[in-house]
Amino acid sequence: GGIGGIGDDEDAAAAAPEVTALICVASAEALRVYPANGAARGERHTVKKIAPDEPIIAAALVIPPSHGDESSSGSGSARLSAFAAVSSHGRLLIWALPGLVPLASVGPLPPLSAADASGFCIDGTLIAIAGGGASVAKLAIAPPASSGGRGGGAAAASGIE
Repeated sequence: GGIGGIGDDEDAAAAAPEVTALICVASAEALRVYPANGAARGERHTVKKIAPDEPIIAAALVIPPSHGDESSSGSGSARLSAFAAVSSHGRLLIWALPGLVPLASVGPLPPLSAADASGFCIDGTLIAIAGGGASVAKLAIAPPASSGGRGGGAAAASGIE
């Protein structure tokens, strides 16, 4: 029984999908994923660690839009989380979590190669600023194009809009 005899915790636990909280850390040399429950106890066991071929200068956790996803509100379903990064060579790199499976490597892209600063939004939109603010570029991670529907084009194939 539940608290005060209300509800049944065992049934609720059996029906709930298993979810694991993760801690993701990026440095210039490596991306690491740790289980949060172990990290809270001081354990240093990694779920996955990779060393990219190029140094990372900016990285963030993002939730890229999925095909047909018009808004991020109200769905309540689990969505793919990813590490998105900008390399020192101006490439946009994306890895799926938790296994750090490569999803995309695009570039080098001139707006990223020349950027003084760059940053990601939660949906994977990347803003790059160059020339002390004289130039601003906005790049977006696009969902994979379906075989039918809007044109294929290089943007859909590269994952960049």
